[in-house]
Amino acid sequence: MSMCPLYYRCPLADEILLADNVELIKEYLKTPGVLTSEGLSECYESKYCKSNYRECARFNVIKEVGFDHLPEDLLPHQEMRSNEIIDDVLE
Repeated sequence: MSMCPLYYRCPLADEILLADNVELIKEYLKTPGVLTSEGLSECYESKYCKSNYRECARFNVIKEVGFDHLPEDLLPHQEMRSNEIIDDVLE
């Protein structure tokens, strides 16, 4: 699979690196395969941005309902949450 077409417009890396929200950082660190906050951007980038972007919750929200409905704290692995966002917007 190729690079996500939204890679350069998606603020995920900046949100991870600049996160002041303690709960958001805790969620990041609970992600399987992530041991430190420093390794998180690289982990998400290799798993979603540079390979399986169609499985990314952020990509799917943007694709279905646009950037305006993308929460800053939505993580790529949060598929159920992305489906709820999409359903709410499309209702």
